Amino acid sequence: MLQPAKLVKADLVYKAASATLALEGPIWMVKIAKVKNFLLIKLIIFLACPSNCATCTSDSMCQTCKSGFGLQSNQCDTCPSGTFLEGQACKTCPTTCDTCTSDTVCQTCKSGNGLQGTMCGTCSSGTYLDGQACKSK
Repeated sequence: MLQPAKLVKADLVYKAASATLALEGPIWMVKIAKVKNFLLIKLIIFLACPSNCATCTSDSMCQTCKSGFGLQSNQCDTCPSGTFLEGQACKTCPTTCDTCTSDTVCQTCKSGNGLQGTMCGTCSSGTYLDGQACKSK
């Protein structure tokens, strides 16, 4: 979807007795308003946002992301391994988790840790590590 790119707007003022002008193209639009003996002409250039952006400030800088993508260095992308999406940001998983869906729900554990409920940790006494899970002896 094309978004107005704030960085490429220009307002121009021309002195004129009277004039009528209406211009529109696939990536631009001119808005005209007559104020006394002046015409206020606003040129708006529309640019395609980068992939996965919901809104942008230019053709290379995202402002907000489409659902399922995190904003990282003005770009929208899937969160890298070891992080999870919270709102528009990629957050780091807890230190014992390899992958997670939040800071309280691990999906897989780092080596030497087992899943206990929704979190990873060292297996408690009376249990042993079997793959990714702590099991009773």
